[in-house]
Amino acid sequence: IRSQGDSPLLARCRLDSQCQIPFLMSEHWANENGKLSQISKDFKDPGMQSVSGHKIQIDGILRNVVFNLRGSTVTYRRDVYVCKQLNGWADMVIGAKFMAEQFAVLFSKAKKMFAGIFGFKKETAGTFLLEPRARFSC
Repeated sequence: IRSQGDSPLLARCRLDSQCQIPFLMSEHWANENGKLSQISKDFKDPGMQSVSGHKIQIDGILRNVVFNLRGSTVTYRRDVYVCKQLNGWADMVIGAKFMAEQFAVLFSKAKKMFAGIFGFKKETAGTFLLEPRARFSC
């Protein structure tokens, strides 16, 4: 996220694969970073609810928020919904659509981290290998 002076600010982001809204921001974080006055009330409420069925109240929208993901040089400019209910829980929530679009960027380090756990052998035509991985007894 960029401040008014375009200096980078770190935000605690949560990934939510069930959230259909690309981006949500806590009102507290918007206020801490001088963006409270930029929140517009001119938006269409997306009508969100939590998994438990409670309505998620969207309080406004910040237009053209500039940010980049840690470890990436790509700069994004997106609209972000503002929600008081996120205060104290997260600075931002990244939803399913953005996660799918930017999967490689978001999870590139995780792929490297887990790659050493799994061993793969290249199959060749006409070859079938059976290797016992674990022994079970009844």
